[in-house]
Amino acid sequence: MIITKGNDIYIYFELIKQLNPTSVLDVGMFLVRCGAVGRQAMGCEIASEKRLEGVRLSELPELSVYETVYQ
Repeated sequence: MIITKGNDIYIYFELIKQLNPTSVLDVGMFLVRCGAVGRQAMGCEIASEKRLEGVRLSELPELSVYETVYQ
C-alpha cells in the first residue's frame, strides 16, 4: 500500500522534527509505504545524523535505496 495522504506524510516528519530523537524505529517502514526514496518528502527531511531503523511488517518492495535510508 502506498500512502498518498499529504497530512499523514507531513505528520510523520513533523513528529520526528518536534520530538528531536537521536534515533527512530520505523515499525511498518512508513517511508517505503509512502513511496519516498530517501529521507525527504513534501519538503520535509529526517537529518542524516539521526539513526533510522525500519521494521518490515508485510511484503514491501526490497529496494537497495532503503539499505542506506534505514541503517
